Parts: sequence; C-alpha cells; structure tokens
Amino acid sequence: MIALMSINAVDAFHANLQAGLEAPTLRRIFIGLVIGLLGGAFAYGASAALIGWRSSWSWPTRMPSFGDEQVLSPMQIEDLTQYVLALSRRETDEAAVLRAIPLFSQQCASCHGIAGEGAPLLGAPDLSDQIWIYGPTPGAIRAQIWHGADDRGPPRQARISGQATTP
Repeated sequence: MIALMSINAVDAFHANLQAGLEAPTLRRIFIGLVIGLLGGAFAYGASAALIGWRSSWSWPTRMPSFGDEQVLSPMQIEDLTQYVLALSRRETDEAAVLRAIPLFSQQCASCHGIAGEGAPLLGAPDLSDQIWIYGPTPGAIRAQIWHGADDRGPPRQARISGQATTP
C-alpha cells in the first residue's frame, strides 16, 4: 500500500508540474501518506486525527473552470455532472453517464482517479462517497465543473486559536 501511495505521490508531483501548478512538498506528501494509512475520509481525505493539524496550512489546489475557460461544452459539462452523480450512486441519466466515461478519463481522472476515488495529495476530493464540499445537488456539481475552484484558502489556525500564525 505504501508503494502504491508513493507512486501516486510521484504522479501527483508530475501532474501538478505539467499543469503549471505548485508541486506537493515533502510535508504534504508525508501528510498524504499518513492520511492514507489512517483511512477515514473528510472533504480532502483528511482523517479525523489530522483535522486540527490541517487547519494550519492550505492545499495547493486549483480545479480548472471547464466552462468559464471554454474547455468543455455545456453538454459535456452536463454529461460530467451526471457521471459524478453516478459515481456517488445517485439517480442519473444513463446515456449521459456513458457519454461522459471517456471525457472523465481525459479531463478528470488525473486528479480524481479513474474510479473517482480522489487524491489526497492533490487535494482532489473523493467523488464516489457521500461527502460533498459544495453540495450534493446536480446544480452544485455542475457549477463546480463549470467554474472550478481555487481551494487554497487561508490557513484557519489564527481564527481557531485567536492568535496570528504563519503557515
């Protein structure tokens, strides 16, 4: 399992470099390995034991805005919306899901995994569970695919402890 996670870490490093994004640091790779070993899933694959620790730093993640950047057509985004719903075992339009299979493989699997299992090292959430960052509705999923997200929010430790901190 550790060997597989190490391969995923290398893949994440190269995927981020090719996309022009910040590569995961050794600290983030280590945290990803610990998260993977502990099991448990929260929004970004963070285990319950590390939630407080995670609040002192942020993920270097940016999901592309496939609609705003006109990478995908509105119909392709609708098909992907149905595919994501299917990954989490929700009611879907089966024809749209079938059309989206190659599209998901080309556009989404490098971060979210072939089966939508997510990649904690990239901050890419698991799409096959029932944990939703922006909401479980088709509209919320569609908006996320259309507009993307830059989830490098500021560290929350200062808000939690009431003291200024550095990441």
